[in-house]
Amino acid sequence: MNAIDLRETDLLSLVGRDTALKRVAATNGGEWAGPCPFCGGRDRFRVWPDDGDRGRWWCRQCQRHGDAIDYLRERDNLTFREACERLGASLPDRPAAPPAPAVPDVEPPGAQWQARARAFVTWCQERLWEAGGREALEYLYWRGLTTETIQSAGLGYNPRAWRRPAADWGLAGDPVYLAAGITIPHEADGALWTVKIRRLEAVTTADGRTLRYTSIRGGHQALYLADGLTGDRPAVALTEGEFDALLLRQQAGDLVDAASLCSASNSVPLRWLLKLLPYRRILAAYDNDEAGQAGAAKLSALSRRVSVIRPLEGKDVTDFHLAGGDLGAWIAFNLARLGL
Repeated sequence: MNAIDLRETDLLSLVGRDTALKRVAATNGGEWAGPCPFCGGRDRFRVWPDDGDRGRWWCRQCQRHGDAIDYLRERDNLTFREACERLGASLPDRPAAPPAPAVPDVEPPGAQWQARARAFVTWCQERLWEAGGREALEYLYWRGLTTETIQSAGLGYNPRAWRRPAADWGLAGDPVYLAAGITIPHEADGALWTVKIRRLEAVTTADGRTLRYTSIRGGHQALYLADGLTGDRPAVALTEGEFDALLLRQQAGDLVDAASLCSASNSVPLRWLLKLLPYRRILAAYDNDEAGQAGAAKLSALSRRVSVIRPLEGKDVTDFHLAGGDLGAWIAFNLARLGL
């Protein structure tokens, strides 16, 4: 295909030079379809010209995907910088973030906290499989998690909120609050680091924020699923949420290991960075929103081995899976694209 000047050319015009696209009537012009210019898959290629600053495209057959820059890179075998220059885009053109140095090393909570937290986790695991835990269990199944995954992760259910004296947990100050919801224990290196709770009913703060997750006071943030990072796979996929990481391990664990930093904004302590060192690539499978992409850029600043991969449908890995996406094929495509 001939090189062309693409300054101020939108994605629809760009792709339309290589394949015949037709508007999908039901989308009022938001989606276009046609043969894939890469694999030739008939009516398997989709373009969303108004999705983001540079649009979005995806082939359901060969799984290639991306924005206008990614399209040029695939079509003309260009570097990221070359594709940006062809489009007349300024650099850097990906979400910018300052270098993110590792924070000091971390240690798990003390023995008294561990004992109390483990007793609470065990109690909640039993409640999940009782009649009162049905709503929580159905939610986990709806997220795509299997019984085996739920049990291996030690997920549980706290049916009611409690407050317990801080001294009982080896702490001082305010009581320890145990919110009602699905309990997610963070085990790593032989210790319980924290217990995160996903509320079934969100809490709205005075400033209008919606909070669905909380952690038990006194715990410390861990790299979720860190114990499963053996380094035997060529890559590890990092997600924002624990359930996304569990789903990736469940659906594509034969291809990559999976873990979660539990927030797009979290820094990476040295202890957890060492868990990532054996991998040739770190796949940042963060949420498909502004916060997620900024977090992925922050992670990318740590190492050139970080590659950002974006869900092809919906906000996150789970949305993509629930929309019928094949997580195994998605991961396999990205590994092949990276030469792994």
